[in-house]
Amino acid sequence: MEPTAQRQPIVLILIAVLLFLGAGAAAYYYFIIKPERMAQLDETYKHGHDLHHQGNFSASIETFQELLAGGPSTGDEAHIRSLIAFDLFQRNQGNDRSKAMEMYRDIILGEAYLPRDRSLVLVDLALLMSNLDRAFYEQHLANTPLAAYLPTTPGRFDALKAAIQMYMQADQMYPSSAAKLYIVNAYAALLGNGALPEGTEPTVVAQLMQEYITQAEPLMSAVSYEPSHVARQRLARALGLETSNGVLKNIPFTQIDTAYKEAMALAGQQEEGNYQLRALLMQTRFFYATFLYNTYGTERKDDVTLLLKEYGRAVAEPSMFALTRKRYENLATRPETDYIKVNSKKLITVSPEYKTFLQDIGWKL
Repeated sequence: MEPTAQRQPIVLILIAVLLFLGAGAAAYYYFIIKPERMAQLDETYKHGHDLHHQGNFSASIETFQELLAGGPSTGDEAHIRSLIAFDLFQRNQGNDRSKAMEMYRDIILGEAYLPRDRSLVLVDLALLMSNLDRAFYEQHLANTPLAAYLPTTPGRFDALKAAIQMYMQADQMYPSSAAKLYIVNAYAALLGNGALPEGTEPTVVAQLMQEYITQAEPLMSAVSYEPSHVARQRLARALGLETSNGVLKNIPFTQIDTAYKEAMALAGQQEEGNYQLRALLMQTRFFYATFLYNTYGTERKDDVTLLLKEYGRAVAEPSMFALTRKRYENLATRPETDYIKVNSKKLITVSPEYKTFLQDIGWKL
């Protein structure tokens, strides 16, 4: 039987999705196209990849630049350049982001590169830029074909609207689960914030979201994605199902529950040493726990408690959870009506670890 617990207004859910997921986009949005012709450089590549996972971007950039100096093939060059661009964007020192944007533009617009590489790099760039302001787009994309993605009339969520157009272009260039599921995530945020294009019906958008989710399913294994990107796509799928169901009321709660379980599949040993995956899964734990509590009430109390237990480690080992702690610190000053705050006050009634974590970072409970 379906639970009878009262569901919260969809607008509150999606405002939180945009703020909570988007706020740290540049910190862990990342995918990796597995190199096809790099056997002789495996050790150097692995070393750079490990440095990236540790957040040691200066060292990872230097290592990946060594790979470029080795004269890789065209396909491998696109991949390595995208790694350098991503880490420059995240390091963000001096003119790092200007250099990163130049590298991204060269790959996306470079016809010598494979459509797959150009498409997935375009997805990567859209993810990084989806929470930035219009001025950043205008500064770095002006006088390039990419400038056309930005709405002509300034308004709310311009960067997110531009990201949707970038995802769609990437999906036409080379269909991928990443492009489709981030279209879903972006539309969900616009839907929840009442920022859909004028005249667009929420039911039409919700149906489109579910169509993209269905199309993405057989494509999930077509690209060798970074574990954190796999987890990110699975979370986008779960949130998309929950959000679209809030409009259409056509999906059993058990199906959404299963989607969240799949989003948690990489939890455990794989999180160790991977700061991006850990941060992503901490978000997944919150959203899954919130879904369970608001849908099933105390009936699933033990599951909620187990999901949030990991927040205790964020107190005992703060350096290992730096991204999660920073994200919650930024949320501390938001209004008490904020979705994260409203639901956190519910969750602390069943999770002592979550309550201790919030107190440790300075929340007033």
